[in-house]
Amino acid sequence: MSKNLKEIPPVYLKVHLTVLQILGIDILPNERIPQTLFYTYSVLLIATMVVFTTAECLDLVLNYEDIYKLTFGLCCCVTHVLGAAKMFLMLYLRKKLWGYFTTLENGIFKPNPCRGGAEEFEIVTSAINMCKRQGYVFYVLTVGVTGGQGLYAALANLPYDKHNYFDGNVTVVVNTKQMPYATWTPFDYNDSPLYEIMFAFQIFSTTLYGFYIGAADAVICGFLMLIKAQFLIVKRELETLVERAQRAGNPDRGDFGGGINRIEMLDDGTQVFVEKCANECVYHHQELIALCEHAEEDFCYLMLLQFISSLLIVCFQLFQLSTVVRGAGSYFMFLKQMNT
Repeated sequence: MSKNLKEIPPVYLKVHLTVLQILGIDILPNERIPQTLFYTYSVLLIATMVVFTTAECLDLVLNYEDIYKLTFGLCCCVTHVLGAAKMFLMLYLRKKLWGYFTTLENGIFKPNPCRGGAEEFEIVTSAINMCKRQGYVFYVLTVGVTGGQGLYAALANLPYDKHNYFDGNVTVVVNTKQMPYATWTPFDYNDSPLYEIMFAFQIFSTTLYGFYIGAADAVICGFLMLIKAQFLIVKRELETLVERAQRAGNPDRGDFGGGINRIEMLDDGTQVFVEKCANECVYHHQELIALCEHAEEDFCYLMLLQFISSLLIVCFQLFQLSTVVRGAGSYFMFLKQMNT
């Protein structure tokens, strides 16, 4: 049991909460960095993502060509708008989120070896590990997608010659360098160092979005996994109720009789402990239901936003898939983005 106790960290979702803190969302209390400095850093990161998303939206409007390019741009734009909305909602709800996490780690929700044995620690540890794996997978996908997009754009620009002349024609054909993502800019970014700056800005912004969306989803899903773990603990309480009452009423007795299923067959002393254990179980269940109701009120808009945006992205991607030839490079690119 001591091994299981050591496997549970003091902050269940510390990994993803730390990622959010690095991204400027201080759900995890910050005690080392001055508050003014941290908030300045947070504003700069948020401004970077907002400027990038605004540039994407402006490109869709000002550089409209056809419905195919529009739907392709909307796939990225909707994803980043979702990330921005999550970012502001997380900022608004950060104190409530920290309150929920501390509640789940203390009081009646804290794993108790006297109540459900080592299984309670195993249930909570399993939920934490599942949350970690989900976030790690998303982080790897983020690096893979943004890195692949950046590499594709960089290779597409080699070799590059800005001025190409046709023989017998004085018209200059200007080649525009390809960017990883389509964004509107009020200046010509084909010349150095503007091109390199814009290239790095796009990769940096999309990587921020990817890590932020991954960490936010991992935190929300981790919270739901911990709620599920509490329901499993309540189930464990009910399964061991009679056994625990018998152990409390007869501490010197090793065998309690495995076939006892009816409370009426127990002696009066054991009945008292059965009632006590049952009351604790009911109280645990009531507190858990109350916590779920409060969480539903706080997260309902976030869940609605997640559902609508995911539905839109899938629709846009399916439309794009219907317009390309199966087996082409773009076909597999769309499949990769849908899986992401």
